[in-house]
Amino acid sequence: MKIMLKITILLLSILVVATLGYFQLYQDPIDEMLDILQVKKMLNSQKDMAKKLVKKQTDNILEQMKNTYPDISDSMAILLEPVFDEYSKTILDSWQTSEIMSIYRKYLSSALTKDQLLKALEFYKTDDGKKILKTLNDATNEISTYIRDRSYKTSIEANKKLIDDVKEVLTPKLKYYYMH
Repeated sequence: MKIMLKITILLLSILVVATLGYFQLYQDPIDEMLDILQVKKMLNSQKDMAKKLVKKQTDNILEQMKNTYPDISDSMAILLEPVFDEYSKTILDSWQTSEIMSIYRKYLSSALTKDQLLKALEFYKTDDGKKILKTLNDATNEISTYIRDRSYKTSIEANKKLIDDVKEVLTPKLKYYYMH
């Protein structure tokens, strides 16, 4: 009898903790809305794409510099890595997922009442709501890819122009430096 009572108390405790944990997960309907909209996932994906783009940009700049200044050896290029690392860090640290999430929270809380949020959440849990969310997510992914690809192409062209401009400015100075 004592064992049965202990097991019952243990099971009830687990049930209470699990139930409280579920309700604590979404105490705020805004958090649940952001989760259903997959905002954090989208922002993390944007951050990952930005990392890849910055890496491609820095590799491209270095390659263009080597083509422009053949005297730049691999060992000299290694000396530039901290410069490129700082460049990358500056760009990648220009925004944080938590900051963007705060902006979403601000707009949702100012635009919708708690009751409106709950009604919207109820809708998004239906088949039609899920279909709309999937469609929007697919469109967002395609748009993100388009923007990334266009930005990369444009940055390559801009980097080439930048290198040409740098070469135009530095070449006379380097000739003077090497001659004296």
